[in-house]
Amino acid sequence: MAKISMKNVNRLIKESKKEKSAGDTFLDDLNRFIQKSQKDREPSRSYKPSQLNCIRNAYYQMIGEKRDEGLNTPNIIGINEIGSFRHEVIQDYIIKLCESKDKYEWIEIEDYIKEKNITDLKIIDKIGAETKCYHKKYNLSFMTDGILKICGEYVIFEYKTETCFKAQNRKEVDKDHYNQAICYSLAFGINNVLFLYENRDNCTKKFFPLKVTPLMRQSVIDKILECDSCVKNLEVPDKEEGKLCNYCKYKKACERDGDGKR
Repeated sequence: MAKISMKNVNRLIKESKKEKSAGDTFLDDLNRFIQKSQKDREPSRSYKPSQLNCIRNAYYQMIGEKRDEGLNTPNIIGINEIGSFRHEVIQDYIIKLCESKDKYEWIEIEDYIKEKNITDLKIIDKIGAETKCYHKKYNLSFMTDGILKICGEYVIFEYKTETCFKAQNRKEVDKDHYNQAICYSLAFGINNVLFLYENRDNCTKKFFPLKVTPLMRQSVIDKILECDSCVKNLEVPDKEEGKLCNYCKYKKACERDGDGKR
C-alpha cells in the first residue's frame, strides 16, 4: 500500500508540473515584458521630497548604495501609469478652466522662475504639464504639478490619486505629503499649497489647502543638512519606521545596518 500511495503522490506531482495553459503562459510573458520595458535608471545624487520622510533612504541614494531588485512589479507599474495618465487629464482640465474663468490663471513654471528671478532653480525637463526642477542651493530635484493664481494669489497645485478606503476617510492633507509641499514652497517661495485627492475607483475628489510656515521650511532644511553631514562622515542615519518602508529599494542595506548609527 505504501508503494501505491507513493505512486499516487508522484502522479499528482507530475500532473501539477504539466505545461501551463496558453492563457497562463501569455499572462506570465506579458508581466515579464512589462517589467523589462521599465528602465530602472540609477537615481541622481540629489534629494527628492518624499525621501525626506526617511533620512536613511535619502542617505543610501546619496552615497550610491546598491538598490534591491525586483520591486517594480507589473501591479506597481500599472498603478503608477494610471496616476500619470490622470495627472495629464486633470492638468488639462485645469488649464482649460483657467482659460475660461478670469479669477483663475495657470502659471508656467519657467515664466514664474524668470519673473521672481529664482537663480538657484532650474528646469530640467517637462513632461506634459508637469515640470521637473532642480534647486542648486538645496540639491533638490522634484516634479511639480503646477502653479495657479487664484484671485490674484499664487498657490502651488499638487494632485494625488489614492485607494477608495483612503479617499473615503480623507479629511486633511496626508502627513506623508507635508515634506513634498514644504520642498515646493522652499523652492518657489510660495506659502500656500492646494492638494487635490482623487478616489482611484470612482474619481470623486477632495481639495485640501496647506499653509507652509517658516518653521516647516526650516525643518526640511535641517533634514537636508543632517543627511549631508551623514554622507560626509559615512554615518548611517537612525532607522525611521513609516509607510515609505513598504516601497523602499534599500531594505537589504537597512537590515544590514540595523536600528542605529554605525
